[in-house]
Order: sequence, then structure tokens, then C-alpha cells
Amino acid sequence: MHQGAPRRPQRHHPPATRGRAGQGRAVVLLDDMASTGHTLAQAARLLLQDGAASVDVAVTHALIDAEALAALHAAGAGEFWSTDCVAHPTNAVAMAVALALARGGAVVGLEG
Repeated sequence: MHQGAPRRPQRHHPPATRGRAGQGRAVVLLDDMASTGHTLAQAARLLLQDGAASVDVAVTHALIDAEALAALHAAGAGEFWSTDCVAHPTNAVAMAVALALARGGAVVGLEG
């Protein structure tokens, strides 16, 4: 018996949803990092072919350049949002407060 990493359980989708999970839905793809955008573009393309109403993308680290971002949009992706963990024109989510609170720190100077 191989002593490597444990095998991932295979996911089995009911026949009614297999291949149609996004049909008619607004889908948001979440990823930790986008650099070339190839995987996200392929996922967007497949979801739209499968009948998704729309596909938007949110990433933590946007390393994607303008050309790759344009290709992602050409594949059918609508909005593209990223956190400000990496400076990028698509930054839409500020992380400083969330990270400070997660570490149990106080957030000073913010008025509600």
C-alpha cells in the first residue's frame, strides 16, 4: 500500500445537476491567485456554455496583466475583483482591517 498523501474522495453529483450546476445562475469564481488567467478563462467559458447567466471573478492576489485580463473578459467573464494584498487596478476589497481583527488587534481611527 502506498504511504503517500491521502486520496481525495471523489465527488459524485446527482444526475440532474451533473454538467448543469451553473445553469441559469450568476456564478462567482473565487481563486487565491490569478496570473495568466487561463484556468479562470476556461472555467468561465465552460460555465457560460453550460448556461450560466453570468460569470464574475474574485481573487485574493491579482498578478494578472492587462492583456491576460482582457483575454479573461473575452472568454466571457464579467466583473473581476481583487483584494489589496497586491496592488492592482482591480483592487476592490481592503484587507487591513480584516487582518488586524483576525489577529486580535485594535483598529484605530475608523469611525462607523
